[in-house]
Amino acid sequence: MGIPIYKIKNLSVEYKSTKVLAIKSFEFHRGACYVLTGRVGSGKTTFINVLSRKESKYNGNVLYEKEEINNISKKGYNENISIVSQISETSWSTVNSYLLKQLNKY
Repeated sequence: MGIPIYKIKNLSVEYKSTKVLAIKSFEFHRGACYVLTGRVGSGKTTFINVLSRKESKYNGNVLYEKEEINNISKKGYNENISIVSQISETSWSTVNSYLLKQLNKY
């Protein structure tokens, strides 16, 4: 499949000595679509927060383009990555219009 955009190895996150996320190995590849699913509290948001650099207290390796994401300048990283937050309101008409509105900010 080629070189992954993200490569995750032995990622774990703990809050107050409770492990909330544990991923042994995972890769994101260009051109593929990924869906995160799971019960409330299963670590989906924590995982996205690690990838978006909102969560920096983790163990393991999270590589973006072969480099540890915390070693990349925040400006440089944000020029290449956009995270569209989940919302609970429905003031937008379609998913497409919401995504375009959010991505146009970048």
